[in-house]
Amino acid sequence: MASMFCKGTDLAEVPAIMASSLVYVFLYAYNIDIANNIAGSIEDEINKPDRPIAAKTMSLNAAKTRYFVSTAAYILYSYYTHVLQWSLLWIITIFSSYMLHTSKFGPTKDLSMSLGTVAQLMAAWELGGSPSDRGQDWVKTVSIGVFFTVSIQDFRDVPGDLASGRLTMPILLGDPLGRTYAVLGLIIFQPCPTA
Repeated sequence: MASMFCKGTDLAEVPAIMASSLVYVFLYAYNIDIANNIAGSIEDEINKPDRPIAAKTMSLNAAKTRYFVSTAAYILYSYYTHVLQWSLLWIITIFSSYMLHTSKFGPTKDLSMSLGTVAQLMAAWELGGSPSDRGQDWVKTVSIGVFFTVSIQDFRDVPGDLASGRLTMPILLGDPLGRTYAVLGLIIFQPCPTA
């Protein structure tokens, strides 16, 4: 278990590191999930009708309140845990995706997911007690792989994405070429950092 953490980490610190990381991950995930539910209400009625806003189990105003409260908690907790820069990258990525609508265009949507991967993995690396420079090669490799493969999830959502005006990679490239693009991404960008 200690091998997961920076060399020299005291085993007595491991439970605190794990607890701190779990709180951070919850806030990270909750923040994007609420933002996604707010922004995706039109397509969710078609693609994912069981989501809270689409299913009418949460109002749009309640979701917005939760988003602002969770964002404030996320910023404060990130400051406390010394990973604020990565959380700010995540918040800016969410803002550009849902307020500036960069998530409506395939390449910028995929870039947002790639930047989100950087934000998540670098914060996790630092929360685990390792210096950030040791994880940069790994994070860079994974985030590039995410950019070229994240569109795989969009194949199931084409009807709702079309209805909401979103142009994901499967829509831009078409089904056969889009699948070829995703498969080539899986093959070419296998994680192989030298760190």
